Amino acid sequence: MRPCPHSSLLPASSVTFERSHQHHPRPRRDQHLCQRHRHRHPERLLSPNPVPVVLPLVAPSHLGLPPLSPIASIVVATHSSKFSFPSTFQGPTSISREYLANRYRSLSPSTSIASSSAPSSVVSTPPSSPEPKSEHNLPNLEEGPTPRTTPSHLILEPTLFHSGHFATVYSGTFSLDNQPSSRIILKCYPTQYFPRHLQELDVYAALAPLAVIVPRLYTVLAPLDLTWAGLVLENAGTELGNSSQTWDEVDLTHDDRRRLYGALTELHSVGVVHGDLTPRNVVRRSRGALCLVDFGQSTLHHVCSGARCPELFALREALAL
Repeated sequence: MRPCPHSSLLPASSVTFERSHQHHPRPRRDQHLCQRHRHRHPERLLSPNPVPVVLPLVAPSHLGLPPLSPIASIVVATHSSKFSFPSTFQGPTSISREYLANRYRSLSPSTSIASSSAPSSVVSTPPSSPEPKSEHNLPNLEEGPTPRTTPSHLILEPTLFHSGHFATVYSGTFSLDNQPSSRIILKCYPTQYFPRHLQELDVYAALAPLAVIVPRLYTVLAPLDLTWAGLVLENAGTELGNSSQTWDEVDLTHDDRRRLYGALTELHSVGVVHGDLTPRNVVRRSRGALCLVDFGQSTLHHVCSGARCPELFALREALAL
């Protein structure tokens, strides 16, 4: 196993290593490494010393998002051990969206990324040198007027939750100090798909006025070497179906169908087209409400034509409304 290049960033005393004496089955390879995405689950980076260091990536104010909570500690639970360590994030300091865009440009100069037109409250110097290797050449961060928030804690589970065409998803829990934890998913985009990550981030900014029908975005994370960037999202419930099922094959009452159509109408009211509305991208919350998820193929600036809108028309036909 290759050691993590950032292990020197943390003092030895900051890492606790607890080994279980119980036998655990060897996890499948696809639970750790997705060859298509070249993205490793954090467990594959773990040993008693090397620990993946993760920083909150985006300041919320220029995206219109709620205050994002600083990560005080991260726990990665594995099949055979558990690591707990403090985050290097110490306050309302973030890397801006422009830093991520510039980072992608530095890796793929021929690819153009449209930067956000909204002013950023946090400005960082784009990288001009190779990937950071130590605390002396980390990205240049500046503190902005981000609202003070309560430190939070992230726990990742060792198993792969879902692997799609562009992103890999893991599950876990997220909690604020002295508050119950919430189930989350961590949706990770590898470097080559940063434009899609930025697009989905902009979609969540547009969805900020909505509630219940879309999952909550808690924060955005990336490792120091920016080999991937991930959205920490609310795990809103249970999927209605899998990728092979149609709307006729899932359990939906007539009221459910009307509520689902209404949810898509609300989505369009803020200028967002979902782009991939299938049973696996709709989940049922614990109290029965329906929630639209997975905005990786969504588009912005939609001007809805009402009943004649192609996406609304297609859903209405599929639901027999």
